[in-house]
Amino acid sequence: MSGPVTEVGETFVSVYMYRRDGTREVCIERMAEDAARRIYVRDSEGCCYTVGGKIDNREIARLDSAGKVQYTVPLGGSLWDFCALADGRLALLTSEGSSTAGGYHLFLLDPQGKLTAVFEGEKMNGSPVLGVSGDGLLMLLEDYVYRVNLTDGKREHVYSFRQTAYTVTEVMGLLNDIQDFKMEEDGSFLILRSDSYGNGRCEAIRPVVLDKDRKDVVLRTVAYISGETWLKERILEFNNSQEEYRVVIDALEDGDDFDDFVTITGVELATGKGPEILMGSLLAGSADGLIEKGILMDLAPLMEQSGIREEDYFPATFDLWRTGDSIYCLLYDIWAQEQLMSTAILGDVREPSIGQLADAMLAYPEQAVYYGTVYGKNSAPMILTEFLQGSETLWGMIDWEKGTCDFGGELFGKLMEAAKRYQRDEGSAQTQITTKKYLSSFNGIYYNFLTGAESEAEGYVPIGFLFDDGHHPVLTTAQSERCSLMLNANAANRDGAWEFLKFLLSEEAQEKLSDVLLADMPVKKSVFRAQIEKEIKEGPGKNLDKSRMLFEGSLTRERADEIEAFLESARALPYKTEPVLEIIREESQDYFNGSKSIEQVADIIENRVQTYLDEQRKKK
Repeated sequence: MSGPVTEVGETFVSVYMYRRDGTREVCIERMAEDAARRIYVRDSEGCCYTVGGKIDNREIARLDSAGKVQYTVPLGGSLWDFCALADGRLALLTSEGSSTAGGYHLFLLDPQGKLTAVFEGEKMNGSPVLGVSGDGLLMLLEDYVYRVNLTDGKREHVYSFRQTAYTVTEVMGLLNDIQDFKMEEDGSFLILRSDSYGNGRCEAIRPVVLDKDRKDVVLRTVAYISGETWLKERILEFNNSQEEYRVVIDALEDGDDFDDFVTITGVELATGKGPEILMGSLLAGSADGLIEKGILMDLAPLMEQSGIREEDYFPATFDLWRTGDSIYCLLYDIWAQEQLMSTAILGDVREPSIGQLADAMLAYPEQAVYYGTVYGKNSAPMILTEFLQGSETLWGMIDWEKGTCDFGGELFGKLMEAAKRYQRDEGSAQTQITTKKYLSSFNGIYYNFLTGAESEAEGYVPIGFLFDDGHHPVLTTAQSERCSLMLNANAANRDGAWEFLKFLLSEEAQEKLSDVLLADMPVKKSVFRAQIEKEIKEGPGKNLDKSRMLFEGSLTRERADEIEAFLESARALPYKTEPVLEIIREESQDYFNGSKSIEQVADIIENRVQTYLDEQRKKK
């Protein structure tokens, strides 16, 4: 749009349609700037449409080539998207009022201004985007493209972006919002995006086809990775640089059964087949068995051959599912959290043992809760799990070598009692004795990272999470599910898989983590330090949302040093205790609800855990 300002101060503009080859065509000359900025689409007859009205009662108007309004049609609600079809009609996606709680409505608007309903009150997840294919209507919903029948509104699945490295929903959603898309005759897509600054771009996307000249490295996951921009960009980058291999995503599809997907993977692995790379929670609960059977590859020898040194990375990078010197899993970024506790509970104790923690909580005379309201009532099993989860022996209650257990000791009783006392009940006090400190996601989040002195000034001291060797921050569950990668030792193209994992750990790939708005911390120390030094020298990066900052000015050396120490200390929780913790969570409910005593529950837990240990010994 461009145009002069008249003598009386009115601004008139001309509206143009730009083509991909750089040429343009005038749509309307000399019209009011305000109206021109509300033009969104042009139909096959060359008429333009503008949207006006209140957000909960939009109206759409058709303008001829001179900018004259031919008619205005009220829509009776919000307009979420619309596009022009080849036959001259417009497809309009609306809802009643300003909410989609009642579902979406799809209408067709003909050139004469008549509205016809295709469907009404259709519930959908995500934010649908309308597009075209030939003379038909398409809908992009999350990662999936559907063809919409304009007679009955039924949708037919025609393509999925989930199995590709293309990112449909980009980081922070609206920063790279999809405005329109088109499917070409050859199956390729044109996707038009715009960001919050008004910048637009058109992306040409070719459909995924079998590349017979390269070997497929399959990355299988049940995680929702459509928003994993960094990972998908690295897959594209790796594939473009490789002549022998290419990485292919095999993700849980919409409508697939989760249990079936996991079971099929387990059967494939057990028979010496399966994907090259396994990601996250796909292996939840089965890591121990896969390691014992030699199905997961030990990455330590590969790292030594490739010159990858552990000391160049934060320890958490290789800590998940580690067994001694053997490494079976790696992370490509870090998202860690630490527990802080009120000084009113701990007094002068700053690094309590598990026994000191239980005694301090039981000695506190006031009524309080362990977690905030976000966890709701009946949180005692979660509290008990938190007490136990950092110790591989559950504080001496399990002897893995002998295959025995003992839950009749005084410590377990105290932990049960403390968990029950500090759970949230109806009418209980709102005083919360713990809070968590995170280091994650948003670029520049370390501006919200409290130093130890600042935390204590607010009445809290970090106790981390209690491990057998002390107190540590821990990796979050979401991260271990989202960005943990393992290699199948029996896969056909495992050499290519290792090349990809090695690439993710490289300086080149790690540096690009800081370029993404929703970026976790790099695992490579040199990249982290370079990023920190830049922040100390230059101040907040361009991507930092300053409304989220607690502190102003440059990053201080004190805060930077504590952040690095925090990441250096972060650990993954022991994996082999999870089946035992699940038993404890189940059986402890009877004590927490008052139907059994501590002693009765401890006996039941001991019997069930002993049975589990016996079964594990028989499998070896």
